[in-house]
Amino acid sequence: MSLTDGKNILVYVETAQGAPVGPALEILAKAKELAAAKGEEVIAAILAEAPEEAAKTAVEAGADQAVIVKTAESRKIYTVTGAGSSYTGGQRCHSAACTEI
Repeated sequence: MSLTDGKNILVYVETAQGAPVGPALEILAKAKELAAAKGEEVIAAILAEAPEEAAKTAVEAGADQAVIVKTAESRKIYTVTGAGSSYTGGQRCHSAACTEI
């Protein structure tokens, strides 16, 4: 088995006002083409306050599955200095310094 065998395609679907943005739908359509050529699936990852409708739209646009994460409006975004990533929510930075955006 090679590193490319059995790999599905995961697409992060950005939303605005509870709906996927246009470029996310375009990426899902292209991902569906690529996955179909290899007999694999497209999985949409959606993070939103109310992700259910966005998930339905993502499946209509080509995703085989949708993984949803409900977020709270009151959460803050922090950048983690030295880790090269960001975290939404409480300060879970451990030894790195956190900066609220």
